[in-house]
Amino acid sequence: MVFFKIIKEEQISLSFVTSIIDGLKRLYLQKLKPLEVTYHFNDFVSPLLTNSDFDAKPMVMLLGQYSTGKTTFIKHLLKTSYLGAHIGPESTTNRFVVVMVLLAVVYKELLQAWRMPKSKLYRSTKIPRYHLK
Repeated sequence: MVFFKIIKEEQISLSFVTSIIDGLKRLYLQKLKPLEVTYHFNDFVSPLLTNSDFDAKPMVMLLGQYSTGKTTFIKHLLKTSYLGAHIGPESTTNRFVVVMVLLAVVYKELLQAWRMPKSKLYRSTKIPRYHLK
């Protein structure tokens, strides 16, 4: 007794896909994005995905009340302090603090951190940011 008929799906040639991310991006652009545009998915749920949604490095967002150890936790992970890290008895952060690790080709890892207002973070094309609206 067969409950489900297995249909062989059209497969993407491996020569066109250099990574899992490239494969997901290709599938999204070929299969899902046309459906999202046709049915105005972006009007009801979330905006259409962009290249930065696929190409961005993984991100972690730490949330919590002041003085709960968010900055201390980041400093412990980095094993160093970073620009914008202020620890005090009262709330010291009134903006997003983005910490990114950049890999240099010739040099060792460079750590770059900066404070940026939400508006500048939103305009960045390197970071998926549609959820920051």
